[in-house]
Amino acid sequence: MNILIAGGHGYLGSYLVNAFSKYNVTVLTRDCNITDTVSLINPDIIINTVCSYGRNNETISSIYDSNFRVGVELLSAASQLDKKIVFINCGTSLDKNTNLYSISKAHLVEIGKFVSNNKLKFINMNLQHFYGPDAKNNFISYVINGCLSNSTIPLTTGIQKRDFIYITDVVNAFDAVVKNTDILLSFENIDVGSGSTVSIKELVQQIKVMTNSTSFLDFGIKETRQNEVLEMLANNKRLVSLGWSPTVDLLQGLKLTIEYYNEK
Repeated sequence: MNILIAGGHGYLGSYLVNAFSKYNVTVLTRDCNITDTVSLINPDIIINTVCSYGRNNETISSIYDSNFRVGVELLSAASQLDKKIVFINCGTSLDKNTNLYSISKAHLVEIGKFVSNNKLKFINMNLQHFYGPDAKNNFISYVINGCLSNSTIPLTTGIQKRDFIYITDVVNAFDAVVKNTDILLSFENIDVGSGSTVSIKELVQQIKVMTNSTSFLDFGIKETRQNEVLEMLANNKRLVSLGWSPTVDLLQGLKLTIEYYNEK
C-alpha cells in the first residue's frame, strides 16, 4: 500500500510516518510540487496533516494556504488518478465560526464532501485536543512547562470543558481507519477523542499537583475568546465500530508527558 502523508514532519504527521512504516510511505514537503508528486507516487491513501492554527500572527492568506489550498490541490491531483483512492483529512472539532483556523478547515471539508464519490473517498477526522511529549504550541505542554519552572500561569476562568486525547490513541484512530477503508462510506466525519471531558481549571490544577509546582495559577486574568464553546466532547462511536478504543487515560497521558519534560 502506498501512503502519501502531507505534513509528515509536523507533530502528528511524524507519529503517523513512524506508525505506518510497514507500508510504502512518502512525505510530502512544502517544496514539493503537489500534482507531480501525487502522480509519481500514485498513492492508495493520502493523509493530510498540514495546518496553520494562526497563533503566530500569520496572515489570512497564509492560514488559508495551509488549511485550504494545500488540501484542494491534493484532492485535485488525487481525482486525476485512474484508481480508487482514500483521502484522510485532519479536521478540527472546533465550531466552524470559532476562528480563521476552524473556518478554513471547514471549507476544505465542504469541498471534500462535494467531490467525494465511489472513486475518491473523503474521510474527515474531527480531532479533539490531542497532546503528548514534545507537542509544541500545545496547551498541556504550555501548562506543564510553566508548572515545572514554577512560573505564574495566566489563564481564563477555566470553566470550559474539553476532551483531551493522548497522541498514541490519535495515531491508533488513523490506523483503524486505514485498515477499514473498504467499509467506509464515500464521505465520513469521524470524531477522534476520548469520549470524556474535564474542565480546564481541573486539568491545570491536576498538572500543578502532579509536578509538585509552586506556580500561581492566575485564573480569570485572560479573557475568554470570542465564540468560545463551553464544552467539546467527541462522539467516538464510529471509531469504536472500527475496532478502536482509547488506551491511555488522562492521568496516564499527563504522567507520560510530564516525565518527558522532566527529563529534558
